[in-house]
This record gives sequence, C-alpha cells and structure tokens, in this order.
Amino acid sequence: FFFSTAIALYYWLRMLDFGKLLSFLGCIIFLSSPPVALAYVCPVHTREDPLAYLLVILGMIAVLRSEVTAVILISILGSLTRETTLIVPFVYLFYTKETLPVRFLVCLVSASTMIGIRFFLGYQSYNPLVEGWAFNLRRLPETILFLFMVYGVFWIPGLAGIYQRWQNRASLSYYWRILLSSTPACLGLILGTNLILARIREIRIAFLSFPWIIPMALDWLEGNSSQLKPLLSKRYYLLSVVFVFLLFYFLCISLFELTNFGVYLGFFYSKTWRIIGYIHIFLTVVIVVPLLLKKGTFRESV
Repeated sequence: FFFSTAIALYYWLRMLDFGKLLSFLGCIIFLSSPPVALAYVCPVHTREDPLAYLLVILGMIAVLRSEVTAVILISILGSLTRETTLIVPFVYLFYTKETLPVRFLVCLVSASTMIGIRFFLGYQSYNPLVEGWAFNLRRLPETILFLFMVYGVFWIPGLAGIYQRWQNRASLSYYWRILLSSTPACLGLILGTNLILARIREIRIAFLSFPWIIPMALDWLEGNSSQLKPLLSKRYYLLSVVFVFLLFYFLCISLFELTNFGVYLGFFYSKTWRIIGYIHIFLTVVIVVPLLLKKGTFRESV
C-alpha cells in the first residue's frame, strides 16, 4: 500500500502540472518522509494506515476528476478503514462545483458507514482530552519535535508554497483552486485531530495531509531551484555550513543525550528518531532558511 500510494501520488502530481522529474521527486519525498521511512519504528503504524494513505490520495484524484461513483466507493472504504479518511468527502462537499444533493449524498453515505460500523462493532472507551490533548501538553518538547518530524525539512517549503500560491490564486487552474482552497481547512482538521484527539507522536495521522503539503513543497522548491546552485557555490556559505553543523551537533548532543537538563522527550530518545531528526533540522537551517530569506525567490504561479 505504501508503494501503491507513491504511484497514485505520481499521477496526482502530474494532474497538477508538475513535470515527470518533479513528480518522481514528490514520490521520493513521500517514501523518505519520517512517517513512512520509520513506519515501524515507534510510533508504530497500525495495519490500516498505509491503506488509508492510498484511499485519501485516490479519493482526492476522484474528487478533482468529478468521478462521483469513485468518490462514493472510496469514501465507504475509507470509513471502514480509518475515520480520518472522511477528509475526502469533506473536500467534495465544500470545495467542488457539483450539485448540492450529489455532494450531500456522498457525505451521507460515508458518514452512515462510519456510524454503522461503530454501532455494530462497538468501540473502546477513550477520553481524548485526557489521553490526547492533555497528554501532548504535558510532554510539550516531545510534541513539538514529533510535529516537526511529520514533514521535517519540507515543512517550511510546504507552508511557503501555500503562501506563494495564495498570493496568485486568481490565476490558478481548476485543480489548483480546489487544492489551495481546501488546504487551510484540511490541514487544520488533520493536525487538530492529531493534536487534540490523539497523541502527536502518532504522526501517521498528521501525515494524511501529504496530498496537500507535498505539492506545495515541490512548487516552492521548483521556484527556488535556480537560487540553490549560487548559494552552494559561495565559499563563505560552505564555511558557515561547517560551523553550523559543529554547533548544531554539540547542541543536539547536549539536549537529546544528556538527562541533566530535565527535558523529557519520551519516544524521541530513540536513537533512530534522533539521527533522522538531526538531519532534518540541519538541512532546514543550512538550506531551506537561507533560500527563504533571499529576496525574489518566490516564483509567479501560473
């Protein structure tokens, strides 16, 4: 299901007018993202999460192509897999131009499926405000680190890409208008679900937002690609990278591997998570932030 999702993501990016190379890069970003690359290192994915990713991306493709039957079938399967896949009928209800009865029918079918399976199979007692939101607040350093690790180095490009496209939204294609207009609400719902109703270290939930964040990150990276080579060719920049790396390394060693600071990082004390975290933070500091600070790097959206 992970690799099937990558294939569907490639098709999704091609629909959004990315070239073959950038679409392939988007698949690499998906497969190398911490929630996928470390899927079975704590936090562990449940068996249905890779299927949920596939259904969300297929559902978004069906929504953009106005395939009503496909949207209904995918929404039903999504409701039987994981409730958070209901983000697909949510987008269909509020962000497409289909008639209101059709949009309402799609949402009714998917919601009825979710309620039905809860009614017939039951569910375990769970207090989200205690085991979710309150748990995350009590472990704030761990919460911040795992939230960053949902996309790592691609967080800033993703958010910058949203801003970039929003500034030029009047000239967007139909597909991009649906994607962009639904991004704030979908990102808020998915991240809010992870922060308030679950534990943030279960970043597999927040990663359901990848159909929105990955295209935005690619769009920003494409617009800044011409700035990367001159940046890397500057001698002072390379020396600064070495300095930042050394400073960053010793800071991380002090913060993450010594306990006398009294910082509780929970599952982030896992060596694998720390190493991947070092890499993502370091790349953000020495590559993404300098590109972001350079003037005139945002490409005009077309």
